[in-house]
Amino acid sequence: VGDPVRNPASEKLNDYVSRAFNAGIIRRLNFGVVSFMWVDDYDSNMGLYAARCDYLKPTWADMRHRVVDVGFMGKWWISDKKMEEFDINASEWNEDGTPVNRARQL
Repeated sequence: VGDPVRNPASEKLNDYVSRAFNAGIIRRLNFGVVSFMWVDDYDSNMGLYAARCDYLKPTWADMRHRVVDVGFMGKWWISDKKMEEFDINASEWNEDGTPVNRARQL
């Protein structure tokens, strides 16, 4: 999907998850029927003291700010909702459904 057509919210989520995955800080916590995808501070393979110390790891109270997605029974809820209209850029359309820039429309 081309840049002008992409939904900014779905693109932002996709870019954030991709950067976190490439940095090695995305984690998944699985409870059988429920899974949580969250972002950690450091890669577990790093030799930094902050990455290894148990006292500096995120607490359960911090998890609500770190959760990227929630999965239940094989469906990821947040990403499914944001990717539903990944190819519709709302800034291209007025409230009444007419294009913002008629000259650039097909």
